[in-house]
Amino acid sequence: MIGSRLSCVATVAVLCGLMLAVPGCPFTNLGNQNQGDQNQTVFGTYMAVSATPPASSGKIRVVFRNLAINYAVDVQFYATGNPVVDPDTDLFVEPNRVLGPAEDPIGWAGTGLIPAGNEDSIELDCAAARVIGTLGGEFVTEDTGVGVGTGTRRIAVQEQQFNCGEVITFTFQIQ
Repeated sequence: MIGSRLSCVATVAVLCGLMLAVPGCPFTNLGNQNQGDQNQTVFGTYMAVSATPPASSGKIRVVFRNLAINYAVDVQFYATGNPVVDPDTDLFVEPNRVLGPAEDPIGWAGTGLIPAGNEDSIELDCAAARVIGTLGGEFVTEDTGVGVGTGTRRIAVQEQQFNCGEVITFTFQIQ
């Protein structure tokens, strides 16, 4: 188990190096960054995994950090306890969309919308979060809610990119 995890980490390090070592190098990149307006604004989404501070027993903690100063972001977060063969049909479908528990939902009023410069987090049972991901997050103007761009789609698989008890942070920013 440890050998395969180290092998995975080494592979990721090599791949990240080949990708010009972008900050927060993604483990899985299943799409290109989308261009925003004519000024060539690039909306980015990055993922990092850490063991501290640990999540509650039998859970993962997912942190959503919006570093975009002028835009809110809809995190477009999904999770499933089932195997994923095709992300478009097995993960990124409405029944798998996670807005968090009713008593502590993600974002403003449980919409999944994180205001500019803010962050939020949730904890999920490991069995219900074998595969997690974001469509990239939709960046919107805070005053009108009009979409201005989308970040990069990210997917992570438990026991490959993260383990139960770890913290997965999705960072949304404009480059």
